[in-house]
Amino acid sequence: MNTDETARNLKRLIGLVSADKIKSIRIAQVTDVDENNHTVSCKITSSGLELFNVRLDSIIDSITSYFTVIPEIGSYILIGKIDGFDSEYCVLKTSTISKILIKIGQRTLVVDDKLFEFNGGNNEGLIKIDKLQSKLKDLESKYNGHTHTIITGGITVALNPSGVIVNPAPVSVPATTSTSNGFQTQTTHPFDYEDDMVKH
Repeated sequence: MNTDETARNLKRLIGLVSADKIKSIRIAQVTDVDENNHTVSCKITSSGLELFNVRLDSIIDSITSYFTVIPEIGSYILIGKIDGFDSEYCVLKTSTISKILIKIGQRTLVVDDKLFEFNGGNNEGLIKIDKLQSKLKDLESKYNGHTHTIITGGITVALNPSGVIVNPAPVSVPATTSTSNGFQTQTTHPFDYEDDMVKH
């Protein structure tokens, strides 16, 4: 191998190393999080270099659907330099997750250590089926089995002509046994109110 050929090979190797550096993966520590723009600021641990607007998503344009993992401030992340951009990085992995943001069309899900929030959370918390079913069964049982007694005495009513209706002895009013008159309730089942597409 002559000198010229050796020089060409060295130049080629140097070029490969330089290209590899552009695509290298580095360890950094998160210093700030911008949830609105889906970016973080971080400091590369080996050099102390501070980076800003590091992407959490593959693109930074307005997007209608995404799955974004929000790292916790202070956590360590692996970042990769985007090919063709001198100062564009994206987050590849994180040591600690603070929040997850998901959006598909008009449906959203936000997950953190406090709650699972679906579609903005405007319908408040999900019901606990077992506890609700127990309370409904107890209420229905008491309602359907309810009886009461009309006491002895007179009851003044607006008759034509007006007068007094008198019952000489207490009258026991039994529990209704028919659902056709609207007074006897039908048994409630979980499928009457449960959305089985969402479980917790």
